[in-house]
Amino acid sequence: DLQIYHDGSDSYIREYGAVGDLKITAEANAVEINKLSGDDTGNHMGRFVVDGAVELYHSGSKKFETTNAGISVTGTATTSGNIISGGHVYLTDGNKLLAGSGEDLQIYHDGSNSTIDNNTGDLIIRSDGDDIKILAEDDVVIRDNDDSTEMAKFINGGAVELYNNGSKKFTT
Repeated sequence: DLQIYHDGSDSYIREYGAVGDLKITAEANAVEINKLSGDDTGNHMGRFVVDGAVELYHSGSKKFETTNAGISVTGTATTSGNIISGGHVYLTDGNKLLAGSGEDLQIYHDGSNSTIDNNTGDLIIRSDGDDIKILAEDDVVIRDNDDSTEMAKFINGGAVELYNNGSKKFTT
């Protein structure tokens, strides 16, 4: 039921049993799959730690690991499906959430400011429910794309100012 052989080109471990699984077990630290070399350091392809992580490597560098909190990925993770409902996506400062085949929509935080940047067509905020609210601790200011010309100001606890071509035309 179990065969270990070499066919002149490749080596095989095959389990031919009609029932049951091929099992590899370890009681000590881990089961490792390594690239054969002069020493055993830094040549991991995969590690399966007893009561712990599963680690996958690319060219000896760890890229994927299961943890007690979920998974850890080093590098770029590309998915073909949806993010699990109720899940979270965490990005460090300066990293961007990109959407669109041309990365036309970018959402990011630079450590000081948060930005939603749309580089094609209209940016539409739609509510089929109730209100759309813009909440601000200070003022709400609408300016042109290069942030140089006022269009409207809504001053917290104060006036509303409307502008035409950067010139104030109406104040409450």
